[in-house]
Amino acid sequence: MSEIVIKKCDDYDYDNVKEGIYGILNQAQVCAKIKSGMNVVVKANLLSKKTPDQCVTTNPEVIRAVCEYIASCGAKAIITDSPAGPFNENALKAIYGATGMAMAAKNSGAQLNYDTSYKNVKLANAKTLDKIDIITSVVNADMIINVAKLKTHVMMTYTGAVKNLYGVIPGLTKAAYHMKLQEPDNFANHLIDICEFVKPDFSIIDGIHAMEGDGPNSGEKVEFGFLLGGSNPYELDSVASTMIGMKKTEVPTLVNAQKRGLVDDKNITIILDEEDEEYVAIDMDEFTEYVSILELKPFKKPKIASVNFLSGRVPKSIEKYLVEKSKSKPYFIKDKCIGCGHCVRNCPAEIIHIQDAKAVVDLSKCISCFCCHEVCPEDAVEIKVPFIAKMLFREKSGK
Repeated sequence: MSEIVIKKCDDYDYDNVKEGIYGILNQAQVCAKIKSGMNVVVKANLLSKKTPDQCVTTNPEVIRAVCEYIASCGAKAIITDSPAGPFNENALKAIYGATGMAMAAKNSGAQLNYDTSYKNVKLANAKTLDKIDIITSVVNADMIINVAKLKTHVMMTYTGAVKNLYGVIPGLTKAAYHMKLQEPDNFANHLIDICEFVKPDFSIIDGIHAMEGDGPNSGEKVEFGFLLGGSNPYELDSVASTMIGMKKTEVPTLVNAQKRGLVDDKNITIILDEEDEEYVAIDMDEFTEYVSILELKPFKKPKIASVNFLSGRVPKSIEKYLVEKSKSKPYFIKDKCIGCGHCVRNCPAEIIHIQDAKAVVDLSKCISCFCCHEVCPEDAVEIKVPFIAKMLFREKSGK
């Protein structure tokens, strides 16, 4: 039986955040699992060099509270991630500064990871790649606490605890794996394979302020007001996706995790923190009713379209035609583009180049992974949904 703990937290005032984080970790008895002298990796979401108010990365006050909790248990916290782009010391220093992680480390006594080495590891029972590269700090960790940001995602629809672990892949290697695993279901299984290797000891989702629409980098801020935590990252994502009005069938990681027997809503117990500071335990059916009573506004979906339901229902030739014609593509806004080259370096298909200080893309070879959209620091890449997709899959495209 898996327990998911939910704490209401309306803002990033540190006292409020600390109360929420400590409440979740104490309820889950995480300190009992932390041994004195352990190196505990705190896996943040540090996608790009964005400030905390932009809701792209895990808020530094959440990371600070987790790190202080680890220290109170007698262990050393190490803040870690491999952001999009080059994985080197200069890039990490810039990311840590912009996202507030440097201050979080200073205030909590945690260590910032600057080890940019990685190890090639073998995955047991993998559905996708047998061997992958994973950053050394994660491979060598005594314990891993996975701290994700609650967001929608243009390729995976939703990103939370499971998707956050893609950040254990070093730098530009992520693009190479995207190229090998282009279809959402293949990529979802790749994310699950990674999660099964890392096996985080505990996962937390920062949903105090979240992101809807065209996340994970260019969506809209939502003042959601919740922190969530649990030992099973798949079931944590199942609960979080329910809260934001997302159907399980819309989230490829949850669909494939269920097929692999890694998530079962019937085995989830949700622990709610009531105003009198007593915890109430309910099952998923009761929780669905609870969410309805709260009248939480469903998150805007990203501008994507899925044709997965066509498989086996129409001739292959027609299915292939509809798949190609309905694929969303990136659209580059030249007035916003600064020619930084992040999209060039992170494009798995290698179809982007810089010309006259602006990004130029050959869309005929685009694989619709949206890495360019994900890493653009100026939000100069939008998602363009074809007319046929808008007509056939209006709900999926968020229209």
